Amino acid sequence: MEEFRHRLAGRDCRSRIDPTEIDAICYDTTCCSVVALDENGNALRPALIWMDVRADKEAEAVLATGDPALCMNGNGVGPVSAEWMLPKSLWIKRNEPEIYDKAYRICEYQDYITYHLTGEWAASLDNAGLRWHYRNDAGGWADTLVKALGMEAMLERWPPRMAAAGELIGTLTAKAPPSLACRNRSGSFRAARMR
Repeated sequence: MEEFRHRLAGRDCRSRIDPTEIDAICYDTTCCSVVALDENGNALRPALIWMDVRADKEAEAVLATGDPALCMNGNGVGPVSAEWMLPKSLWIKRNEPEIYDKAYRICEYQDYITYHLTGEWAASLDNAGLRWHYRNDAGGWADTLVKALGMEAMLERWPPRMAAAGELIGTLTAKAPPSLACRNRSGSFRAARMR
């Protein structure tokens, strides 16, 4: 989060834009950058960034379950990418069990940003549907897949809310970078995720 704050330093929206003309702030990140966080949203380990493929054995384990939730990716026959949420979470569980056990949230970097901007835990429906095997049409979380991997705890560690692209998540909190601390007509900005 400090790098995010640093990048925003000096980019004060008040200097270029009339705050009364702003209704929301949207942002986007790369997907599949997985972070393990404590109850305050602090990182317990460096993020496993999108191009990190150390979880190749875990990706094979996900595919080997043959779970029906895998139909969303490759019609259930693969491949499952080592870049995705489940393989990376399983890698943390297998290789850093103390981090896995201590984690309050395991989510993507954009969910981390959402939390620090709004105080709300919300995951991207786009990412969860494509890379976490979440299905709105089948009750949500792929609980049989997660249980087959011995990762039932993930159902409590993922953000409890799914947000569609462009959905308003919440208002900026005092934790938001100071350069975003301007106010619009309603007295506060809303943060929305692009995808």
